Amino acid sequence: AYGAEIIYSDPLKGSDGAIELAHEIYDRDPELYFMPDQYNNPANPLAHYETTAPEILRDTQGRITHFIAGLGTSGTFMGTAKRLKEVNPDVYAIAVQPDSGLHGLEGLKHMPSAIVPGIYDPEFPDEQIYVRTEDAYDMMRWLARYGILVGQSSGAALVATLQVAQRIKSDDAVIVVMLPDSGDRYLSTGIFDSVEESYICLRHLREIARRIGAQDIQRPGEMPTATTARAKRKGIIPPECKRCI
Repeated sequence: AYGAEIIYSDPLKGSDGAIELAHEIYDRDPELYFMPDQYNNPANPLAHYETTAPEILRDTQGRITHFIAGLGTSGTFMGTAKRLKEVNPDVYAIAVQPDSGLHGLEGLKHMPSAIVPGIYDPEFPDEQIYVRTEDAYDMMRWLARYGILVGQSSGAALVATLQVAQRIKSDDAVIVVMLPDSGDRYLSTGIFDSVEESYICLRHLREIARRIGAQDIQRPGEMPTATTARAKRKGIIPPECKRCI
């Protein structure tokens, strides 16, 4: 509507590809462009330090014992957890991220294999929980049955939350988890379709990756182009799986 030009980054590089492309465009003419750079802008965690954390403290009457959030830009986790710990150093802060660099959790970063945001301190979380893509998808579908339409990063965060809740013995524990995204943006991806069908396809794709020595994959559609081409040449893509890649 506003006549903006849309420039696409390499989908196989995920958010890292978008970051690299944004810096490349900005560096061509810094006087022409403004780049908020949420991955390195201290205003990102500051916003959560000044607003999100006080809201949590107010709504829980200061009784929060555990804080759980996914790591994307890391701004929500870093800013909120910092303020919560200043008020109560005993608040246990848990960061959630995918269990693999090749994952299907949009909005989350696998920090060991990704460009680490400048605002993120890997020593700050009390604990890191790594979530499988399939488990996050299952959680999305389960919540949708109850009228709660969340996205992939929210599904992952709740998977981690249930793990934490199951091991807590105290009746006084108050766990706060951030569910930052909506599922409506994923309705066209098929993520809410037949679970059995999508998992059969996923198993086929992983077997293909294993046979040709590729890295593990986490969801249908994630095989790199070169890997897919090699698999097709070798004739090892099952017919029922071709639509997935």
